[in-house]
Parts: sequence; structure tokens; C-alpha cells
Amino acid sequence: MIKLTIFLFLFSTSIFARPKCRVELYKEYLILKHTKIPNDLFKNESTCPDEVLKQFKSIFIFNKKNISEAQINKDLYSKLKPYYIEMEPKLVSFKTIDQVVNSKKLIKNNLLWKNFKVNSRRSIYPIREGSQLLIEAQDSQEPGKNKNLNIVINNPFIQTSTTIHLNADLLKKQIIWKAKNKIQNQSERLSKKLFYKTNSYTHLSDAINDINFIKFKKLNKSLKKNETLKISDLVHDYIVRPGQPTTAVFNSNKLSVITKVRAFKSGKLGEFIYVENIKSKTKIIGKVIDYNKVEIEL
Repeated sequence: MIKLTIFLFLFSTSIFARPKCRVELYKEYLILKHTKIPNDLFKNESTCPDEVLKQFKSIFIFNKKNISEAQINKDLYSKLKPYYIEMEPKLVSFKTIDQVVNSKKLIKNNLLWKNFKVNSRRSIYPIREGSQLLIEAQDSQEPGKNKNLNIVINNPFIQTSTTIHLNADLLKKQIIWKAKNKIQNQSERLSKKLFYKTNSYTHLSDAINDINFIKFKKLNKSLKKNETLKISDLVHDYIVRPGQPTTAVFNSNKLSVITKVRAFKSGKLGEFIYVENIKSKTKIIGKVIDYNKVEIEL
């Protein structure tokens, strides 16, 4: 107990014995990237020597949380001797781009901005008292890559407005389907067993949410393992082909007859093609309705 008391006495004595210098800051800052801090972000000119101010800035710019006068002097105690920095205010807070643009409302709507690209040369902006942070976004409801995004720092009291231009990916949390393994054979008939379902954030606007969409379609490219299946990856497949056994369904108001026919050419869903009745050799036009099946209206 005696040793602790002596230590605290010596520590407090060393603080009060150290010469002081002062920095005036704003209460809040928006950090865009961790680089050198500009001098004009101080409210007034600092009374600290250049070397002390340099060490202070190194802690200030790379900090991601609130920072206090006590913390600054604790972190820089060995480097700042014999100086003690007085901060005004005593506590400064930082906001990141992620904290500003990804509001609770946005996340509640299963949307998330990621992969920010800052177009500003500045690395940090002060948020002056009374300022409002506004978000201007391009197509803020549809996912996509490299979308335009603006952060506006607006202060109605001193009638100033600063616009920070960004680019970012807008992700949406949704049900998507991914390939279990590599699918290289583009002529392979697609089935649900080739894919697995996951609820994930993606920037893809054409990701397939309903696996039933693959019916009567084939891939127009190979898929890698764990690659997301997209609408643009699919094309309509020929589901009736010459040389394959084909069924024709003859429909009338009260009668339905099924018979075997031969197709003269390949057909996709909904297309009309010529088929020939195998027994009577009669040629007729049928509508492709399923794999190896056509419908003929009487």
C-alpha cells in the first residue's frame, strides 16, 4: 500500500512538473482514411512544439474510437517528455464512413455499403457543432458495384456545406444459390441438387433467389465451386430435340389424346415446331410445353 501511494505521488508530481502545451479541437471528426492529418483541422494554432504535435497527430489520426486528454498523455508519456498536452475539449470522438452511411434503418432493410473508395484528397473532416450528416446515394435500394455515394456535412448555423464524393458497393442480404462443385458441362441438365442455398450479402442484382427458375434452362458458362448462380448465367435450353422420343398431347374442350411423334427440329419452351405422327406420318405444329413434350390444339 505504501509503495502504491509513493508511485501515485511520484506519477502525479511528474505530470504537474511537466510543462504544458495546448491543442484546440472539434468534438467530432469524420475519418475517411488513415493518413497525415491536416493542420487546419485544429480550431486554433497549437502551442505545442512541432515534435510534440507530430507525436500527437500520429495517435490522433490512427485512433478509431473516442480519444481523451488522459489517453493521449498516457500513450505518449515516454515520447512527450517533458510536455503534457492539454486538449480542448477533453474528449474527442471519431466517426468512420461505415458508421455514417450504414444506418440502422439501412441494415434493417438488409442493405449494406462496403468497399469504399474515397475521391477526396483530405483524410479527415471536422464535424462542427450543429452540423448534420446527410447521405446522397445512387439507386440506394438496388445492389450493385461501384455506385456513387455522397456524404454531405451541412451546417445551417454558419451556412456551410461540404460534399465528400465516394464510390462503394451496395450489398443486399438475400437468399442466393451457389454451386456445390464446379459445373463445367454447359449441356448438363440443371437440377437443385447441384446447388446449395445461403442467406448472404451480395452486390449482385440478378442473383437467383428461387431455384425453380433454372427449369428448362442451361448454363451459358462454367460455374466455379461456391460461385453464385445469376440470371445472366442461364439461357433457355432446347427441351425437344430431333431423334429423341417425343410425346404429343392433343387437347380439345372435352378430350385429351396422347401419342408419339417425331420432332423435325429442336424447340425451347413456348416455341412452335413441326412434328410428325409416327403412325400416320401426318405433320402438324405443336407447342413445346415440357421436356420431350409438345401440345397440339385441336
